Amino acid sequence: MREPFEQEPIIMGKINSVSIPPELRDISRWVLWRKTEAKPNGRFGKQPVNSAGYPISVTDPTNWQPFRVTVEQLEKSPAADGIGFCLSNEQVDTPEGKRFIVGIDIDECVSQESGGLDSDLNPKVRAILDLVNSYAELSPSGTGIRAFFLSETPPRGRNKSGFEIYSSGRFLTVTGNGREQIRTLGCTEIQKLLPLMFGETIQQRKPIHANRKRIATSMALNPSERRDTN
Repeated sequence: MREPFEQEPIIMGKINSVSIPPELRDISRWVLWRKTEAKPNGRFGKQPVNSAGYPISVTDPTNWQPFRVTVEQLEKSPAADGIGFCLSNEQVDTPEGKRFIVGIDIDECVSQESGGLDSDLNPKVRAILDLVNSYAELSPSGTGIRAFFLSETPPRGRNKSGFEIYSSGRFLTVTGNGREQIRTLGCTEIQKLLPLMFGETIQQRKPIHANRKRIATSMALNPSERRDTN
């Protein structure tokens, strides 16, 4: 049975740095974020900001910072509520070769009233965490779970029924409020994880140039040479 999450209270601005895997801490892809007005579902939004509180883009590498710098800014800046890690198409070096860092976000799967996590997780969430077998932690609200892992293949971003997965173009909040026994990033096969999360396989996006080439060839043909597709 997996070890339970550390049951520390969720406090805005407090980061348990020791729990965060070095594979994440050593990469300069960190940003600050601040709370915004609650969404229709009742959860508060999270706006990436700089130390002065101005909104920034998480897809612009010039906004990324080292972990230590970001944590120090969080401690000093009244304009920020937490830190987050930016997901990028850039691969990282591992002992097994280059890999993508992938993040998953599962909403409303943890009961704050029970004080426990693993015993209350539904079978689907438990199965996902068992398969990923990597660093996972509580979200800032204390009711969701974030997990980070390595993969040879980057998945397409997906958001369905409270389950999300991304490898680029997004940032995920990081609290450090995770399991004591799993403080590293494991490697997971995407094609095994996607059916478990979404109940279906998700095909990789076809290269755009292939469609353009086919359209260009079709337009170049005379009307009599074009295949009848009706």
